[in-house]
Amino acid sequence: MMTLSHMTIGAAVTAAVMGDEPTLIAMGTIAAILPDSDLKESPAGQLLSAASAIVTFGQWDLTAWLETLPHRGPTHSILIPSVIGIILNLLIVGTGQFYEFRPFINAFWLGYTVGGCFPDCFTKSGAQIFYPLSRAYAVYPPNPDYRLGTGKRAEWSVLVALICAIAFVFWANDRGGLGRTWDLAIGASSGAAQVYNQAGYEKQIILNVKGVRVIDRHPVNEEFILISRPDAGFIARSKSGEIHKIGGEATEEISIVSERITAREGQPTRTIIKQLNVDDSAVSPSLINLKNSYPNSNIYLSGNIQVDEPEELRIWLDSKQFQYITNFGAEVVVLAECPIDEAIKFLDNQWAIGSLTARIILGENDD
Repeated sequence: MMTLSHMTIGAAVTAAVMGDEPTLIAMGTIAAILPDSDLKESPAGQLLSAASAIVTFGQWDLTAWLETLPHRGPTHSILIPSVIGIILNLLIVGTGQFYEFRPFINAFWLGYTVGGCFPDCFTKSGAQIFYPLSRAYAVYPPNPDYRLGTGKRAEWSVLVALICAIAFVFWANDRGGLGRTWDLAIGASSGAAQVYNQAGYEKQIILNVKGVRVIDRHPVNEEFILISRPDAGFIARSKSGEIHKIGGEATEEISIVSERITAREGQPTRTIIKQLNVDDSAVSPSLINLKNSYPNSNIYLSGNIQVDEPEELRIWLDSKQFQYITNFGAEVVVLAECPIDEAIKFLDNQWAIGSLTARIILGENDD
């Protein structure tokens, strides 16, 4: 294969597996051309020739030794980078720099094996990828007419495809990686979860949900603003202000069962968490003060409080929505991402004991 083909494969594989860190991609790209050091005229061969002229090993001539090797022979063995990787890992274990240098060792292994050794198995002569365990040349496909000739039209066609592949890999990495891109493409909830985990602190996350309402099986195909993601499902607000819990299976808490769910980043926001402790005092004034402190924000409350006058409580939530206010026992009120305006109305004139967590999304109401 041409040096350019090896470099492209090395870069693409390293980027796909290890992300878009430039130094790691450079390591994988350079490592991909090293198996061809058995050719003096190759870039790797010229590099080692220059190095051997500077660094000598007694009477041993590295360049002369490489010239005695058959092309695509021992230097194409996958055992070489494996042994080098094991030795380097053993050398850095316990030095305090193991996790700093290990990615470079992994990138070297990927580039050398996947970018340098394996592709030559698809050429006319194949490669000794299992040397010294076997001196046989691994070659594929069995029919010689379908193997790649170095620099021939077929290889150039493969190179164009590889360039398209590496462009796709960089595009996917920019969106959070191949796994996240695939999950978003098929509408898996894990893709939406990754978007929230990576950007939820500083961006509004918009869910596009296709599914049905649990209570009446009414079809749903609309966008929601994500509030939070508990252990199961997503709690989100519709454009009309309804609060829903969206999940893949119908449970007691789920209000919308999703068939497909994707996510995208919206306007810049910032989420902060505040703790609100109530010690046998009026609840509503504290909530009103909190709301006035963040006028351009959406605030959602979660937690348990014990109220003094439970007989005065009136829960009027729409049964189509997620039940973000529930009453357990005689006096305990449980809130789960309850909009602060609803909590103020619900707990008006109530004194209570307990603790609430306020999720404050700054800037969401700037529009």
